[in-house]
Amino acid sequence: MTRPLEPAGRLPNRQLSLLAGDVAPAGVADLEGLLCGTSHVVRGSGALADTARVSVLVDDAWRVTALEARLDELNLLAPNRPSASAARPHAVSVRTRFDPRLFPLVDRWTRGATLVAPQTLHLDGHRLWWWAVSAGVADGLGSRGGGGRGFRFRLAPSAPRRWAVAGAALAELGVPGIFLGPRADGPAYRLVGSRRLARLADLVGEPPPGAPASSWPTATRPPGQPGIGRVRHLPEPSAAGDDADPVGS
Repeated sequence: MTRPLEPAGRLPNRQLSLLAGDVAPAGVADLEGLLCGTSHVVRGSGALADTARVSVLVDDAWRVTALEARLDELNLLAPNRPSASAARPHAVSVRTRFDPRLFPLVDRWTRGATLVAPQTLHLDGHRLWWWAVSAGVADGLGSRGGGGRGFRFRLAPSAPRRWAVAGAALAELGVPGIFLGPRADGPAYRLVGSRRLARLADLVGEPPPGAPASSWPTATRPPGQPGIGRVRHLPEPSAAGDDADPVGS
């Protein structure tokens, strides 16, 4: 039987600055922000059949630290697993443990072996924080490649059914992005414009410790900072590298 996601427990009528992703305590439901990007959810098996695990590959130490700190707050953290490959020599799989609180995500985000999106998806600053930490990067391509600062939310190449739904949720939140397909240095949504970036920065809050400016939303470019070069999107494995066998995990 499907279990409801844990309620976020946040007041709806609060100032935007208090809705930033770095302010209120994390909630289990907020992990849907991870699934908008490049993460995976898998169902447990055997004695763990009513549980699920979420995992995501990241390449930077600050991302590992930030994600693990939040997962630890939720009592969901499992030991990470180095998942290096020729294309991603520093990749690490950050994982939750198999937990019944995550089981509803299986029904919402998968159909058998197919990766899908839920029929309804709503984002806020907290969910957006998970997406930004796990699969977000600033860039300097600008309009038609002509410069200017923007921010990209990467998408899972293996989950095209999620792309439009994630983009609609961004637009609903007031931070619509330009879709970049796989042939345009994507898949990803790119946000540009000072107002849009200012709202995004307010939503996700301050950067996690150690996060470079090139990896976190900012409203404007600091004086004297050069434009950031072309973003290289990393290849994605079919799963996060370690989710085949839940037994003993």
